[in-house]
Amino acid sequence: MTTTASLLGYLFDLTVIGALICICVIDWHERRTALPNAQPTGIGGWLAVLALVLSLALVLNTAEVASLIAEFSTVSLRSDAYAQITIILVMMASYLLLNAWVAIALLRRLRGFRRAFFTLWIMSAIAPLSPALLTTVPGITPGMIFKPELLAQSAIGAAVNGAWYWYLRKSVRVKNTFGY
Repeated sequence: MTTTASLLGYLFDLTVIGALICICVIDWHERRTALPNAQPTGIGGWLAVLALVLSLALVLNTAEVASLIAEFSTVSLRSDAYAQITIILVMMASYLLLNAWVAIALLRRLRGFRRAFFTLWIMSAIAPLSPALLTTVPGITPGMIFKPELLAQSAIGAAVNGAWYWYLRKSVRVKNTFGY
C-alpha cells in the first residue's frame, strides 16, 4: 500500500530528474547556437542551479503545507483558533503561489523576476513566523509552536535566499538574460 509520504518522495524524484533534463537540454541548445565570444546569457551556470533550487523548494514547500494542514486539522477543533489557523493557511498558500510565480518568471525570463525573487526572500523570512499567531489562543505557548531546529532552518533559508538575491544583482548572465 502506497503512503502519502512515498508519493511525495516519487514526486520529488520526478521533479529533480525533470529539472535536470530541462537544464541539460537548455544548456545544450544554448551552447549549440552561441557565438564564440558572446557574453553569458540564458538559463545556464548558477542561474540553472537557482532554477533547480526554486523547483525543489516548490515541491518541498507544498509537502510542508500539506503536513501543516494535517497538523492544523487537529487544532481546528478549537473554535477559538479558527481565525488564526485560517490566516496562517492563507499566508502559506500565498507563499506557495509566490514560489511558483518566481519559478515561472525565471523559466520564462520575465523582466520582473528579480523583484519577485526579492519578495520571495522577504516572505521566506516572515512565513515561518506566522504560527506565532497561535500564541493568542489560550493554552498555546511559544514553546509548543517554535522548535529551535525549525527556527535555525528558517534563518539559514533566509540567509541563502539573500545570497541568491546578491547573485541576481551582480551576475552578468542575469543582466544579459533579463535585460537589466
